[in-house]
Amino acid sequence: MKAVIIAAGRGERMEYLTSHTPKPLITLKKHSLIEYVISSCKKAGINDFLIVTGYKGELIQRKLGDGKELGVNIKYVANSQWQNGNATSLIAAREELEADKNFILSMSDHIYNEALIFKALNDYNGKPMVCVDRNPVHVKDLEDATKVMVRLNGSVKDIGKEIVEWNHIDTGVFILPSNVFKVLDETVSEISELMMMFIEAKQLVACDVTEIPWLDIDTLQDLEYARTVVPL
Repeated sequence: MKAVIIAAGRGERMEYLTSHTPKPLITLKKHSLIEYVISSCKKAGINDFLIVTGYKGELIQRKLGDGKELGVNIKYVANSQWQNGNATSLIAAREELEADKNFILSMSDHIYNEALIFKALNDYNGKPMVCVDRNPVHVKDLEDATKVMVRLNGSVKDIGKEIVEWNHIDTGVFILPSNVFKVLDETVSEISELMMMFIEAKQLVACDVTEIPWLDIDTLQDLEYARTVVPL
């Protein structure tokens, strides 16, 4: 299965760090954020990557190249509409993905253990799936997190940052079938909007990855915290 990594945004909450560097290339410890994502996917058996770039994307491509030094295969798609929401990156990748039966979708600033990918691949049943955590140890700002309401049968009832009733947090990792492009068009700007479309069609399911380490790096404070808990 191929992994698609959205690496298009600037990450304005990282302040001065992204003035000249795209957020995915910010160094966590010995490696950049996006290299941690690639490494975890690789450890879970994923070798083929499609990286969607936007803000200063040429620097990402120059840094990672074709992936040979990381032991993987990397292709790139440029998203000229990256300022209009993260779903535009998925739209930009349409042609590269329509031939795939399904694919992993990951944000470039969500750092996670490879066990999360193993669990997602093991649980995947062909329906659109979002990985969720009912007790996110490393999420410090729940107000800003994307919440998910999961039913007892594992189907998703609701998703969004502003929902009142929720029992899980979105980890930023999904597995999607290629027929996602039958419903995804230019009117959709955010991934959460796409997930709502799947919910309305009674298709979105959850993969519970509670107790598997992961975190989301949005701010300078998040970065400093990540440096204290993420292994080398």
